[in-house]
Amino acid sequence: MATAASLIAHSLAPATTAGYFASFELYRSFCRDNQVRDVLPPVESVVLAFVSSLFLKQTSAGVAMRALTGIRSVCRLLGTPCDGLRSSQLDYLMRSYKRLLPSTKRIPREPATYDIVRRWCDFLASLRSTTGSELPWRVARALLVVMFHAFLRAGEATAGSDGASGSP
Repeated sequence: MATAASLIAHSLAPATTAGYFASFELYRSFCRDNQVRDVLPPVESVVLAFVSSLFLKQTSAGVAMRALTGIRSVCRLLGTPCDGLRSSQLDYLMRSYKRLLPSTKRIPREPATYDIVRRWCDFLASLRSTTGSELPWRVARALLVVMFHAFLRAGEATAGSDGASGSP
């Protein structure tokens, strides 16, 4: 059985296997810390407690999902049933996990505005006064102005008011 598991593990890319086992290690360390003797096959109550502990630690929902995928994948690699991961309670828990924990998505960047370009020009003007040279400031200012107007023009060309592509 160990040879078959080893062969199956080698059928996956090394990085994939390493990712699965790293995620599974979260679960194993939880079981060790809470004196759970039988790590595999996963028991529903232990898996629910594990996911709840991740939530209490403010771990992102993505990490929790990867941990569950790691547990499931290790079970499959070892030929162990993973019935503890197939429960409606776990599904509900993961849904609420995603809703309740603040999102870690990046805040969308604001587009360049005239104020931003104006601040850059003011900054470059302050550099001009310290260096005494006009040429670098003029080149940088011209570059910023062209970039700003090109950005506005690109927006006109790519989207009309109805969201369809427009022409410049």
